[in-house]
Amino acid sequence: MEDPVLRGINNDLLSSVAASWDQPPPESATFQGNLSQLSEALRPYRQHAKWVIKDPRFLLTWSVWKSVFSGCHLLASIRSPMAVAESLNRRNDMPLADGVTLWLQYNRRLLTISSQQPVAFILFDELGYSYQDRLKQLCRRCGLSYGAEVASALQTDLIRSEARATDNKEADQLWSTLRREAFRQLESES
Repeated sequence: MEDPVLRGINNDLLSSVAASWDQPPPESATFQGNLSQLSEALRPYRQHAKWVIKDPRFLLTWSVWKSVFSGCHLLASIRSPMAVAESLNRRNDMPLADGVTLWLQYNRRLLTISSQQPVAFILFDELGYSYQDRLKQLCRRCGLSYGAEVASALQTDLIRSEARATDNKEADQLWSTLRREAFRQLESES
């Protein structure tokens, strides 16, 4: 789900440190957020045993949300840096190099979070890797039903770029690290 209320709160958190989705704050940023407001925003979902939030911007504000989301399962759907950069270029006219840099900022945070708590990795646009099969596997592990709503997480019409190397050595190395971890998890859970 990409809930507009939660997205608004997340945007407010980013704004509190003069940041946005495309201008991430430093990792050391201290957000001005009200935990009771965050918890209240989640109230409609707490009546359901299981629910999903799908929004990579939560990586930027995870230091605030993690206490509200205690006990949650984290799933990271990852794409290659160049595929993300090309998508941002098409959608936002963002230069490719800036898109790769933004990919790095988000995925460094993902790596930090995954060093602190379990994160299940799933590859979005990898040849020879079944996104849907991995998603079914992770749904079973988390006690979620796999249905049309979950299957729609992979919108194949959005895959317009191939995973390929960038001009950014750090991005390519981090992409390699994330891919290795995704395949390691897939093998260990099969």
